[in-house]
Amino acid sequence: MSEVSLCHSCSWQEFLDFLGKETSTLLNQGTKTSEDLFLELQEGESILTKKDNALFRKVSIAKMRIAHPSEQLVLMETAQFLPKKKIWRHRAILPSEKLQQGESAEQAAIRGLKEELEFTCRDHYKITLLGDEHSEGLSSSYNNLKTRYYAVTFLVIITKNLFKDKYTIEEKDGKISVFEWQREE
Repeated sequence: MSEVSLCHSCSWQEFLDFLGKETSTLLNQGTKTSEDLFLELQEGESILTKKDNALFRKVSIAKMRIAHPSEQLVLMETAQFLPKKKIWRHRAILPSEKLQQGESAEQAAIRGLKEELEFTCRDHYKITLLGDEHSEGLSSSYNNLKTRYYAVTFLVIITKNLFKDKYTIEEKDGKISVFEWQREE
């Protein structure tokens, strides 16, 4: 059987039919729900495919390796509050942003720096491509949904005027992200 993709402009019912009742129920037990996945799909941030009844989520992301201005540290997202579920999830990941439909990795990285960290002035940081990688794994957000990731990583050098010991950012939807300097493992 060939791989079948779900259209970004699908209806809620088409989305549920594509997932199947069992998968939809399992997704709602994760930190994010099937509604979150539907919105992600509608915004062009992911693609859902099926091959031989196996469901895959495909995501392209821009990762930002933000170097500390004077020490051997990088900025890591250490916690995130998800208002729909009213839960905090703790993590240690580089700041990242899903690419939207038609957006380049560098555009997503710049948007992420603005949205996630409020780095609004391009004169205060320099962004350089480090490389890309493909991987496959189970999504912790979507209750172990098989996900294929394409990640493009950028080195971001910031000026001292952007430096804070800790960044706590609240977004319009109530999501809160916490970023702290850590030694890279």
